[in-house]
Amino acid sequence: MMLKKKKPTKSEPHAWEGDRAEMDRMYGDLALRCRQWMTAALASMGASMVLAIGIATLAVTDKDSPYVVEVDRFGEIRAVGDIAVQEVPERARRATLYRTIKHMREIPSDHRILSARHETALAHMSDTAAEIFAEDRASSADALNEMLQRGRTRYVTELKSLLPFPDRANMYRVTWSESGVGEADLLYEGFFQIRDGIQPTPAQALHNPLGIFIVNYSISTLTTNEE
Repeated sequence: MMLKKKKPTKSEPHAWEGDRAEMDRMYGDLALRCRQWMTAALASMGASMVLAIGIATLAVTDKDSPYVVEVDRFGEIRAVGDIAVQEVPERARRATLYRTIKHMREIPSDHRILSARHETALAHMSDTAAEIFAEDRASSADALNEMLQRGRTRYVTELKSLLPFPDRANMYRVTWSESGVGEADLLYEGFFQIRDGIQPTPAQALHNPLGIFIVNYSISTLTTNEE
């Protein structure tokens, strides 16, 4: 007697599958829209972060660039070009150096004028020169205050020489004389290293639009009248 094989019966779906299908039918579109809004929000946050980083970078690196201007025959002012790409003439270097020495060395009778002169001098210094000037001011603060209280002044009376130093690019040897009220003239010698083409900050550009900076210097008193 042969046994008949039972035909496989089709299993009934699990109750969970039916509930899942019903859930997808009722809330599937809502879940899809939720995922789409989440993707859009994340994309917007990423774009906002990129923009914020870009704005911060521009705020840090953006600097005013002075321009060379000229007046035409009709009296109209027009920009010729960015001063950073123009060659700074030698006479501008010499004039800037002498003017900065006067601001560094002279002591007027009013402390506000003195502060303004020192601010102008610092606008023409960078690197080591600014550190040396700050140290000199700190070491001579007491003597400077005493001179201001007594009304004693000191001025640069004469520029003796201002010559390029041999075999040293952008190095100058300067000699000048200084005197105060009732005092004899004293002769000083200084060696100044200059660098131009440096982009000044907006505050520095008010006093130093050409971007001519003293990067290092030393000053000493001459004991003889030789230049």
